[in-house]
Amino acid sequence: GAGRAGPGGAQGPRWPPDPAPAGHWARGRGPRGDRPAVARELLAAVDDACAGHGSFRLIVEPDVRPDPAVAHELTGAYEAAGFVPGTDRWCCPVRTVVVPLLDDRALLDQMHKQARFNVRRGQRHGVVVEHAVPDAAALATFYALLQETGQRNEFAIQELSYYEDFVRILADEVVLLFARTEGGVAAGLIMTCFGSEAIYHFGASSTDLRVPGATAYLHFEAMRLARSRGCTRYDLWGIPDEDPPPVEGDRPQGSRGGDWQGLYRFKVGFGGDIVAYPIFEQRYPRRPRWTPRRRG
Repeated sequence: GAGRAGPGGAQGPRWPPDPAPAGHWARGRGPRGDRPAVARELLAAVDDACAGHGSFRLIVEPDVRPDPAVAHELTGAYEAAGFVPGTDRWCCPVRTVVVPLLDDRALLDQMHKQARFNVRRGQRHGVVVEHAVPDAAALATFYALLQETGQRNEFAIQELSYYEDFVRILADEVVLLFARTEGGVAAGLIMTCFGSEAIYHFGASSTDLRVPGATAYLHFEAMRLARSRGCTRYDLWGIPDEDPPPVEGDRPQGSRGGDWQGLYRFKVGFGGDIVAYPIFEQRYPRRPRWTPRRRG
């Protein structure tokens, strides 16, 4: 809405709905104004909304940009509003890699040598990147890739309806890309483009059809497409909280389950900045709207 300090907006879903609800203000849904005064008005409005829903606390994951001055101003706004550093993160990663979307030559030059080699290797293997309409058939293709990847790398995925809802709700901001080879679809990704920022959300690849460099080339083309839409940065959405140990040997370990070593090296290979996001929490000393049942 538009307050005295200017326009801004926030979405703070309550999750999960339990007897002691907490308000969660996820990254990307925080203060959208560019002045601390806007942040303060929004925080006050969200505070009132949480009180009205009986929330015991509000967890905020602010979308702090790499610019230290912006980070300092927004952090100050949260602290001034009575927040303290928190630890109970909801859905967003602690750290991520944000790649500046420069021209093609600079985009390649800022990559690590191996990542640049893999992009060109994907091109040499004849990989073709297709911008797909995210309809039911395309989502079914992507979900099949995601199931393969989850089984191969030992991580859980959501039901198909989750990704259908994601595409339906975000609509015009969603981009679905496939990397195709002569054998079929080798890999796919889903990203969103909001204003000047593109965010990579989901990625998957075929166990049998993937070829060397296909995924790296897919991301390179995703960056180029995001840049054509006016985005200036590409958020690779999540790396481990701490850097993994140095690589030993020529074949670094891949990612399995909760071990993100391979994922870390793949993402940082594109260059850019490693950005750490803070988390803040505010507790409300109000009486709950529910009363525990007495036993006996």
